[in-house]
Amino acid sequence: MTRLSIAVLSAAFLLGCSGIKPYPDTSPKNLRVQSQVEGAAAEVDVYRVDADCRTEYRGRVSLDRSAVEFGLPSGSLHYLDFIFASKTFLSPSVNVVRYETLLLPRPERRYDVQVRYVQSIYSVVIRETAPGGSTGRVIERGQLSDCVKRARL
Repeated sequence: MTRLSIAVLSAAFLLGCSGIKPYPDTSPKNLRVQSQVEGAAAEVDVYRVDADCRTEYRGRVSLDRSAVEFGLPSGSLHYLDFIFASKTFLSPSVNVVRYETLLLPRPERRYDVQVRYVQSIYSVVIRETAPGGSTGRVIERGQLSDCVKRARL
Protein backbone atom coordinates (compact mmCIF):
# COMPACT_ATOMS: atom_id res chain seq x y z
CA MET A 1 0.00 0.00 0.00
CA THR A 2 1.44 3.38 -0.95
CA ARG A 3 1.88 6.27 1.46
CA LEU A 4 -0.86 8.17 -0.36
CA SER A 5 -3.29 5.27 0.06
CA ILE A 6 -2.48 5.08 3.75
CA ALA A 7 -2.95 8.83 4.14
CA VAL A 8 -6.32 8.72 2.35
CA LEU A 9 -7.39 5.70 4.43
CA SER A 10 -6.32 7.43 7.62
CA ALA A 11 -8.20 10.63 6.74
CA ALA A 12 -11.33 8.69 5.82
CA PHE A 13 -11.10 6.71 9.04
CA LEU A 14 -10.77 9.87 11.13
CA LEU A 15 -13.55 11.74 9.35
CA GLY A 16 -15.90 8.77 9.52
CA CYS A 17 -15.86 8.72 13.32
CA SER A 18 -18.02 11.25 15.10
CA GLY A 19 -17.00 12.83 18.37
CA ILE A 20 -13.28 12.36 17.72
CA LYS A 21 -11.14 15.06 19.27
CA PRO A 22 -7.39 15.35 19.67
CA TYR A 23 -6.05 14.33 23.07
CA PRO A 24 -5.32 17.45 25.17
CA ASP A 25 -1.67 16.73 25.93
CA THR A 26 -1.21 18.93 29.00
CA SER A 27 0.56 16.55 31.42
CA PRO A 28 4.33 16.02 31.50
CA LYS A 29 5.30 13.58 28.76
CA ASN A 30 5.60 10.18 30.42
CA LEU A 31 4.43 7.88 27.61
CA ARG A 32 6.32 7.17 24.38
CA VAL A 33 4.76 5.06 21.64
CA GLN A 34 7.11 3.58 19.08
CA SER A 35 5.25 2.25 16.07
CA GLN A 36 6.01 -0.11 13.25
CA VAL A 37 2.84 -0.05 11.19
CA GLU A 38 2.60 -1.27 7.60
CA GLY A 39 -0.49 -0.98 5.43
CA ALA A 40 -2.70 0.53 8.12
CA ALA A 41 -3.50 3.66 10.08
CA ALA A 42 -2.82 3.46 13.82
CA GLU A 43 -4.24 5.62 16.60
CA VAL A 44 -4.92 5.42 20.31
CA ASP A 45 -8.02 6.72 22.08
CA VAL A 46 -7.42 7.82 25.67
CA TYR A 47 -10.09 7.59 28.36
CA ARG A 48 -9.93 8.54 32.03
CA VAL A 49 -11.48 5.93 34.35
CA ASP A 50 -13.16 7.12 37.56
CA ALA A 51 -13.52 5.27 40.89
CA ASP A 52 -16.78 3.68 39.68
CA CYS A 53 -15.03 2.42 36.51
CA ARG A 54 -16.88 4.83 34.24
CA THR A 55 -14.88 6.09 31.29
CA GLU A 56 -14.55 9.68 30.12
CA TYR A 57 -13.25 10.14 26.59
CA ARG A 58 -10.22 12.45 26.60
CA GLY A 59 -9.18 12.30 22.96
CA ARG A 60 -7.22 10.57 20.22
CA VAL A 61 -3.51 10.46 19.44
CA SER A 62 -2.46 9.61 15.90
CA LEU A 63 0.42 7.16 15.70
CA ASP A 64 1.45 8.44 12.28
CA ARG A 65 5.16 8.77 13.15
CA SER A 66 7.65 6.14 14.27
CA ALA A 67 7.67 7.70 17.75
CA VAL A 68 5.01 9.81 19.49
CA GLU A 69 5.20 11.14 23.06
CA PHE A 70 2.41 12.44 25.25
CA GLY A 71 1.52 12.71 28.92
CA LEU A 72 -0.95 10.83 31.09
CA PRO A 73 -1.65 12.18 34.59
CA SER A 74 -0.02 9.89 37.15
CA GLY A 75 -2.19 8.37 39.85
CA SER A 76 -5.26 8.27 37.56
CA LEU A 77 -6.48 5.10 35.88
CA HIS A 78 -6.64 5.28 32.08
CA TYR A 79 -8.20 3.09 29.44
CA LEU A 80 -6.18 3.01 26.22
CA ASP A 81 -7.80 1.81 23.00
CA PHE A 82 -5.22 1.18 20.24
CA ILE A 83 -6.93 1.15 16.84
CA PHE A 84 -5.51 -0.29 13.62
CA ALA A 85 -7.47 0.37 10.43
CA SER A 86 -6.55 -1.21 7.12
CA LYS A 87 -8.18 -1.56 3.73
CA THR A 88 -7.52 -4.28 1.21
CA PHE A 89 -7.21 -3.59 -2.48
CA LEU A 90 -10.58 -3.15 -4.25
CA SER A 91 -12.55 -3.70 -1.04
CA PRO A 92 -15.04 -1.01 0.00
CA SER A 93 -14.75 -1.87 3.69
CA VAL A 94 -12.16 -0.97 6.29
CA ASN A 95 -10.88 -3.67 8.64
CA VAL A 96 -10.50 -2.40 12.22
CA VAL A 97 -8.53 -4.24 14.91
CA ARG A 98 -8.42 -2.97 18.50
CA TYR A 99 -6.18 -3.58 21.49
CA GLU A 100 -7.61 -2.19 24.74
CA THR A 101 -5.93 -2.05 28.13
CA LEU A 102 -5.93 -0.25 31.47
CA LEU A 103 -2.92 1.75 32.63
CA LEU A 104 -2.31 3.41 35.99
CA PRO A 105 0.73 5.67 35.47
CA ARG A 106 2.86 6.04 38.58
CA PRO A 107 4.77 9.20 39.54
CA GLU A 108 8.30 9.49 38.17
CA ARG A 109 7.84 6.52 35.86
CA ARG A 110 8.08 6.40 32.07
CA TYR A 111 6.02 4.16 29.85
CA ASP A 112 7.45 2.83 26.60
CA VAL A 113 4.90 1.30 24.26
CA GLN A 114 5.91 -0.85 21.31
CA VAL A 115 3.12 -0.99 18.71
CA ARG A 116 3.41 -3.29 15.73
CA TYR A 117 1.00 -4.00 12.88
CA VAL A 118 2.60 -5.94 10.05
CA GLN A 119 0.82 -8.26 7.60
CA SER A 120 -2.43 -7.95 9.60
CA ILE A 121 -0.74 -9.19 12.79
CA TYR A 122 -0.57 -6.76 15.68
CA SER A 123 1.11 -6.53 19.07
CA VAL A 124 1.19 -3.92 21.80
CA VAL A 125 3.72 -4.12 24.66
CA ILE A 126 3.81 -1.54 27.45
CA ARG A 127 6.93 -1.33 29.62
CA GLU A 128 7.25 0.80 32.77
CA THR A 129 10.69 2.13 33.66
CA ALA A 130 11.85 3.91 36.80
CA PRO A 131 14.45 6.67 36.98
CA GLY A 132 17.92 5.23 36.61
CA GLY A 133 17.43 3.47 33.31
CA SER A 134 16.58 -0.05 34.43
CA THR A 135 14.92 -2.33 31.90
CA GLY A 136 11.68 -1.97 33.87
CA ARG A 137 8.72 -4.29 33.83
CA VAL A 138 6.10 -5.23 31.28
CA ILE A 139 2.62 -4.02 32.17
CA GLU A 140 0.06 -6.79 31.90
CA ARG A 141 -3.00 -6.13 29.78
CA GLY A 142 -5.96 -5.05 31.88
CA GLN A 143 -9.60 -5.23 30.85
CA LEU A 144 -12.23 -2.67 31.82
CA SER A 145 -14.26 -5.58 33.21
CA ASP A 146 -11.41 -6.19 35.70
CA CYS A 147 -11.92 -2.66 37.02
CA VAL A 148 -15.66 -3.22 37.38
CA LYS A 149 -15.07 -6.47 39.30
CA ARG A 150 -12.68 -4.70 41.73
CA ALA A 151 -15.11 -1.79 42.21
CA ARG A 152 -17.86 -4.22 43.28
CA LEU A 153 -15.71 -5.80 46.01
